[in-house]
Amino acid sequence: MPNLILISGDKKPISTGDGSISFYNLTYKQAYHAKSIGTFTESLHKFVIPSEIVEKLKKGHVRLLDICLGIGANLAVTFHEIEKLGIPKEHRLQIVSLEKDHSLVQLIQRTSTLSPPDGYRILRRLLYEGTCGRYGLDVMYGDAVNSLDRLQAPFDAVYFDPFSKRKNAEMWTESVFRNLHRILKDDGKVVTYSCARGVREDMKKAGFAVSDIPRLPDGFQSGTVAMKN
Repeated sequence: MPNLILISGDKKPISTGDGSISFYNLTYKQAYHAKSIGTFTESLHKFVIPSEIVEKLKKGHVRLLDICLGIGANLAVTFHEIEKLGIPKEHRLQIVSLEKDHSLVQLIQRTSTLSPPDGYRILRRLLYEGTCGRYGLDVMYGDAVNSLDRLQAPFDAVYFDPFSKRKNAEMWTESVFRNLHRILKDDGKVVTYSCARGVREDMKKAGFAVSDIPRLPDGFQSGTVAMKN
């Protein structure tokens, strides 16, 4: 990691199990991804695949809510997977991303070793211009709970990826999940890395049916898929 030796603000670079780079947040005392399995692998198997976002885009326009942007791996891997396929260019992916830490955008823009490179090229342009080919991105900065209250248009998928309930309890509440239920399309999916019993119980109280994320690499703890009952 020749250009990732120094800590960036409160973010410390780490190498993860599949060779891709992530960061450890010194304020929250938690990494943005599971170090054991790897940044790319976690984003692919806990967000992109179970959300079925690529399959949805094959059929037409898709709206994605990304909570939270973090170091952008979930979006970069999404772009990487989409670009591998011959999906018609007129099928657009419009993204709303919620994030309160402005410094993460600068980190993404200046860290050239983030993977996948093609996905991050698209993400960097989106962060700079707001559009790139079929993709559009609107980043809403500030408290994510308050930002959710302002969202109205329905979404096809939600990447729910805040820090853990132990570190970021205000994001893992029945009230937040009710807001997600409100803005999710009837056939949409909320996907998250957490499989905690308390999280799933609050999701059920908010009106979701929950299940394990399938097709995980060996030994990788499952996440959760939530759909409207």
